Amino acid sequence: MKKSNQRSLTQKAVQASEFEERMGQIKAPRGEKTSLVEAAIARQPGDFSVSDLQKECPGVGVDLIRQVLKRQKKAAQLVCLGRGMAAKWRKTSKWVLPI
Repeated sequence: MKKSNQRSLTQKAVQASEFEERMGQIKAPRGEKTSLVEAAIARQPGDFSVSDLQKECPGVGVDLIRQVLKRQKKAAQLVCLGRGMAAKWRKTSKWVLPI
């Protein structure tokens, strides 16, 4: 192989490596994690806890999970059945599947 071809291939490999690195730095679109939490709630067959949602959404922080629960509680779609870490949540008759 000629030196110019070898250099060209090396440059392309470096550029591809840099591109892959930049792609890894791109964040998920806004609302993506919220959608994950809402979908996890929809999959719950009965009462569930924050820790149940954490297991289903490992990349989502507990603060965001609580924020989604609070918003849906305010909309009367969920009701909290206790207090603290062991609190259970239940879907109400006003529950609407996320789009």
